[in-house]
Amino acid sequence: MLDLDAKRAARAEAAGRDAVETVKFGGREYAFRTELPVLAGDLLSEGKLRDGLATFLAEPAEVDALLSAGFSVADLEVLASELYGISMGESEG
Repeated sequence: MLDLDAKRAARAEAAGRDAVETVKFGGREYAFRTELPVLAGDLLSEGKLRDGLATFLAEPAEVDALLSAGFSVADLEVLASELYGISMGESEG
């Protein structure tokens, strides 16, 4: 049996971190998942930014507070790069 829970725990341990990373924004702290959910990519590519961003959060209901604090696309790009090691890329036009 392949135990993905055990594999995930081992990845987190090897990285020296928990399953969440604390991110400070707008004077408040948010817990972001340390592994990028697959669902986030689908939602973001469909233009569903609020729903996609909610999947990043350990507590998805906090997305409204994060957005109300002025979270921007530039902030999302920094988060994706720093926390997940990915580039959001730029649209070609």
